[in-house]
Amino acid sequence: MPEEHRIKFNIANIVFEITGLSEEAISELMQTYPVFLTRSKSDFKIHLSMKRYQNKTADFQRAILGSDCLYIQQEYFKAKINFKKAKVWIEASPGFGIMSFLRFLISLIAPEKKQGFLLHAAAVSDNNYGYVFVGPSESGKTTLARLSSKDKIVLTDETAAIVKTDGNYYVWSTPFIGEFGQVKQNMASPVKAVYFIKKDSQFRHRQLEKAEAVKLFLGNVILGLQDVEILNCLFDLFENFTKRIPCYEFGFKPEVDIWRYIYGFT
Repeated sequence: MPEEHRIKFNIANIVFEITGLSEEAISELMQTYPVFLTRSKSDFKIHLSMKRYQNKTADFQRAILGSDCLYIQQEYFKAKINFKKAKVWIEASPGFGIMSFLRFLISLIAPEKKQGFLLHAAAVSDNNYGYVFVGPSESGKTTLARLSSKDKIVLTDETAAIVKTDGNYYVWSTPFIGEFGQVKQNMASPVKAVYFIKKDSQFRHRQLEKAEAVKLFLGNVILGLQDVEILNCLFDLFENFTKRIPCYEFGFKPEVDIWRYIYGFT
C-alpha cells in the first residue's frame, strides 16, 4: 500500500499504525493531530475497510475466541482485535471516527500491556511534574486547563493517560480533548498528585484515604468494556497507584489564584 495511505500515531507511548484511510482522511488527521504523528515502530496495526456498514444494535457486543481475540459490533462499525498479534481489522461506514476507536482500544490494552489507564481528567505539566484533575462533565476540567494555559503546559482537558514506566507513573498528553482545543506537545510528566475536583465558592481540599481514592478512580476510569478481568487489573493498578501518589478532594473557585493554593498543600 502506498505510504500516503498509511499513518502512525503515538498516544501514551503506544504506536498505532493505521491503513485503509483515504488520502483526504489522512490529510485531515495530519492537520488536526500533528504532534501525535510518529515514524516509530508500530505496537498495534489497524486496517480499515470503509463500506456502507450499519447495524441497528448500538451497544457494544463481543465474543472472545480463546483469550486472544475480541469481536466488537456497533451501529456503524464492526472490528476484530487480536491482542496476541497486536492487529485490528475494522469494517466501517463513512464517517467512522478513528480517534474514538483509538480511545476505546487504549482503554482495553493499557491496563495489562502498559500498567496504565485512561481517566476523565484534565492534566497540566508544571516544573517537570504532572498534575491530574479528575472529574465528570461540568466539574471544571476545561476551566482548570484554561486557567493553567498561560504559563503551564496543558496535556489534556478531557482524557488523561497515566502509564507506569521504569517504576514511576507518568501522565501523557492525549488527542482526546474537550473544549480547550488541541494540545501543543505530545509529552509525559511524572505525576505529582491527583485531584478529584468540583467547582466551589471557596478553595478547599482534603487528602483522601487510599480506599476512598480507589473508589473514585473506579468511578472515573474510561472503560470500553465491562470486563471482569480488566476491572480486577484496574483495581490492582489503582491500589498500587494510591500507595505512591497523593490524592485529594479539591473544591476550587475559577480564579487565577488557584495555583497558589495548589502549591500551598501539594
